[in-house]
Amino acid sequence: NNGVSLTTNKTQPALRSYVVRMRVKVGRKYVYKNVTVYYYVTAANISLYGNNSFVNNSKLDGLYASADGAITVFNLTASGNGHGGTANDQIGNGATLDNCGFTSPSTCSLTDPYPVTLYGPVNVSTNDNRGLQITSLGAVTLGDVIASGNTYVGVYINNKLKPELDPAVVRGVTIGGTNVFNGNDSTGLVVLSYGAISLNNINAYNNGDSTPGTTSGVVLDNAFDRDPLSSTGLIVAKDITMTGVNSFVANYFWGLEFNSNGLVSLSRVSADGNDYGPTDPGGPFIGGGIKGVAQSITLTCGHMFGNGVVDPGVGYNLQVGLLADGTAPAVAGVLT
Repeated sequence: NNGVSLTTNKTQPALRSYVVRMRVKVGRKYVYKNVTVYYYVTAANISLYGNNSFVNNSKLDGLYASADGAITVFNLTASGNGHGGTANDQIGNGATLDNCGFTSPSTCSLTDPYPVTLYGPVNVSTNDNRGLQITSLGAVTLGDVIASGNTYVGVYINNKLKPELDPAVVRGVTIGGTNVFNGNDSTGLVVLSYGAISLNNINAYNNGDSTPGTTSGVVLDNAFDRDPLSSTGLIVAKDITMTGVNSFVANYFWGLEFNSNGLVSLSRVSADGNDYGPTDPGGPFIGGGIKGVAQSITLTCGHMFGNGVVDPGVGYNLQVGLLADGTAPAVAGVLT
């Protein structure tokens, strides 16, 4: 079973009270009286303070947290979990944080957006599925992540859910600090969002396995259907921004992949030695350093060397314009 399993919901609100001292008029005089006020509390948040470790639990997740409210975790370590299971339904993530009532593949049973916030360092390594899985309708914030040696995706974040929500809702994903995604059997980091994606100091090395065309260093997607008559017509295009120093090296397919309807800005990027998969010179599995489609792309300062170890990989494959019409992106100070 899970190392720790936490579930909260709003179906059973608690009755609370507090006392207020009020000045009231009695006849021709004013007097002070204590008045008891009753109210219902429907908060269903989960907060874990201090240092939180979930290590070497044999089946399922180290930490499973499902809330109809905000989720906050400090100093998370969730490593070595799920290796004792003998069936697919017994393998586990390091940590699963869900406050949207997520049901696979891409639906939520809840309707209110609440944030997921991780403070302090995050270490989610050597788990027998994903290192960390976050599914939410609200903003997701974390940083200083180490996700290495997981048998599937290192970190999976998905708040690209319920497109009919008010576009004013903050739904972005922010990963700050310095982050390492290394040696995961599938993609190191996957972010799916209807909000802005902001990343800093991302290092993705040696991610991917022998499944052609499915595993890369980092995959980012905040694109959507632009048809105003569709259910996603209310969504406003949001940007992808990558700051700091970012390295995508020796990943199985692409070092970095992104898809956005907004503006993409990448700085100080190394994407070397990617696409070491099967020989496929004429097929669909030709990878390389960076592949992306966006309304506008700015790539400043970087190098993409040695991509395509056994087939003709490319340094970068970038397309801009709403229809990905091949208009040249803005590229400066980049060597390939």
